[in-house]
Amino acid sequence: MKKFVFLFLILLFAIGLPVSAQSGYGNGDRVFGYCNTNNVEIYGITSEQTGISLAVFQYTTLFARGAGQVSAQTPLGQVILSYDLAGNFRVQWIGGPYFATGSGEFTKLFNCVMPVYVAVPVPVVPPTTNPVTQPPQQNVIAQQTITYNGTTVNQTVTVTTGTQTCARGSTYTVRRGDTLYRISRRCGVTVDALVQTNNIVNRNLIYVGQVLVIP
Repeated sequence: MKKFVFLFLILLFAIGLPVSAQSGYGNGDRVFGYCNTNNVEIYGITSEQTGISLAVFQYTTLFARGAGQVSAQTPLGQVILSYDLAGNFRVQWIGGPYFATGSGEFTKLFNCVMPVYVAVPVPVVPPTTNPVTQPPQQNVIAQQTITYNGTTVNQTVTVTTGTQTCARGSTYTVRRGDTLYRISRRCGVTVDALVQTNNIVNRNLIYVGQVLVIP
């Protein structure tokens, strides 16, 4: 008869608690953890051997914080959960109406098979760059009057505008306001080099539309 009563009490105790084989609940524990798919639940055991839910911790939150310690203050006392990222846990239950001390029966070591969270790199979209578009070349007709050695000549010239380079051997088209000195400074060459390369007789006389070779 005594054996029957003992087995009945064990069955009643098991019905009053959640299934906890995953966490290794042992007889005499006053606190333990139950491993779920996405979280770990912490339960306390009252002096009447009744299971009560104390706190729930999400695995994703634990992974985001990294290995360490988290706690939850509940009406039944404080729950402190220490853990690593391999699923090893240590729970303490402190305070509350059941004289929890956080040591002895109120401390529990257990292990959960935690999901493996893999950081998925977010593809970085390179910024959209707006290519610099060179202005289209335009033909501009310019009128000018040249007086040289007492002779006056009226000229109509066609000037090609746009970006001009100063690479060695390239050509440069003289624009309004240009002088040999300005061109030499812009292209990094000397005035003498421009004069010699382009067979310029009078270094003080160049005209709009004149094509110079950059030495």
